[in-house]
Amino acid sequence: MLDPLSPLVPLAAISVPASWASAVKFLPLALAGIARNRTAFALVLLQVIFIFMLFGMLQGLNASMQLAMAHAHADRLFVSSRGGPLPVALTARLEQFPGVAQVAFESQLPCTYRQPKDLVFGLGIDPASYFAAYGEYKAPLGQLKAFEQTRTGVLVGTVLEQRFHWKVGDRISLRCFVPHTDGSKTWTFDVVGFFTQTEQPEFSNVFLVNYPYLNDSSRSIATR
Repeated sequence: MLDPLSPLVPLAAISVPASWASAVKFLPLALAGIARNRTAFALVLLQVIFIFMLFGMLQGLNASMQLAMAHAHADRLFVSSRGGPLPVALTARLEQFPGVAQVAFESQLPCTYRQPKDLVFGLGIDPASYFAAYGEYKAPLGQLKAFEQTRTGVLVGTVLEQRFHWKVGDRISLRCFVPHTDGSKTWTFDVVGFFTQTEQPEFSNVFLVNYPYLNDSSRSIATR
């Protein structure tokens, strides 16, 4: 119901933009053209839809390739000798090459836990250089310090943590393919913390060992 006290707006004062008027003017003509040739209109519409779908797919492919290139870390170079891994003693010499910002190494220690089917892999590392070179590996600072200061300490990947439910303070025994200097294949480690691989979390399926302990206590290890 109109308010008798409100002022009335004259019809002549109501106007629409000129662009709207032009669109309305040609709308009947456009509709008539569509009705006259519906097949051609459907084909044009399908082409427009296909172009937008193709554009979206290409954008997704481009984003995926950019992500893959970022995870590939083309700025890293992995080196080895023709006969196998390089000796760790060459680390200092590699650091002297022009353009080398950081040198890190890892020594592989394949083991089993409880049963032969429970295969786990350890990597003997130098914590400072390894975490500096692999920025995607993250561990709490306190646990990283404990790892550096505990000779038999290990940092466990979050995948192994969820798999075996290991906790900080646990003392675990593994049967490894690399024997001790005394011939025993049983290795004992102290869990001091956990780490995660932030770019590809599925790679958090190993445990990290202090290289000096691994080197001094084993007969032979593979290093790269």
